[in-house]
Amino acid sequence: MLQEDFILRLIREFIQALGVLISRMKGKDDPDIEVQFNSFYKRYFDQKGDYFKEMPVEDMIKYINEKYPEQHRLPRVEMLSDLLYSEGSLISSSSIATKRKLWEKASYLYNYIDENDSTYSLPRMRKQEEIKKFIES
Repeated sequence: MLQEDFILRLIREFIQALGVLISRMKGKDDPDIEVQFNSFYKRYFDQKGDYFKEMPVEDMIKYINEKYPEQHRLPRVEMLSDLLYSEGSLISSSSIATKRKLWEKASYLYNYIDENDSTYSLPRMRKQEEIKKFIES
């Protein structure tokens, strides 16, 4: 029970802080976005953002599986996918390649969650649809 309370508090804190960050970052330039998101990667995953941005997605899942207890793994995968998705959402149109890279990784992680969790998430499905449209365009 204590573990479940911890992960629920962590997820709530993460969602709230990410929402604040996104609202503050809209309209800012790319270096500001990267600096702000790096603090999130470090805080919630003990690594800088570049660590995950350069890492193959299969290794991201391996990293999470090795670092966190079983009941925390899928929530952590979703948190990481939301970070990648959110950072990609805020990137300017001049950085299409970076946005594509981040969103492809987020999409892979969202699909991994769908395959390994029975929880239905409308927001996750909307994000996946948005990513799919972007990648196909």
